[in-house]
Amino acid sequence: MRAHRTAAALFVAAATTFCLASPAQAKDIDTIIWERPASPYDTHGRVYFSTDGDHIGIYDDSADGESVCVDFYATPVSTGKRKLYAECNSGGKGTRKDFNFDFVENTEVDIRGWMYDKSEGYDHAYGEWYSTIA
Repeated sequence: MRAHRTAAALFVAAATTFCLASPAQAKDIDTIIWERPASPYDTHGRVYFSTDGDHIGIYDDSADGESVCVDFYATPVSTGKRKLYAECNSGGKGTRKDFNFDFVENTEVDIRGWMYDKSEGYDHAYGEWYSTIA
């Protein structure tokens, strides 16, 4: 009887350790991808996507009177349909604008940075598309 209790205790301990060590989500590692507007504006700002919380951030790094912007394609949980988003940071040099989303897990997210000249009313300096998985 004592051997059965010892074996049962070892089984429960092993099962608990396995459950605690197993990841609760699909991904263990936060993947962050960065993008910039195209040259010569590539030092004027930067944008990123983080898989931890489906977070988008836009940094304005230059006092040039223009907004740093991001386009991104993703699939929101709310609709389940891939769509294009566009967001800008018009706060000026040294500011960051953050957005939190809820995207369908294991779907593609594509981002690119670009600039918007509010005084002239045009967008330009589109960077290249970068991809990761939500």
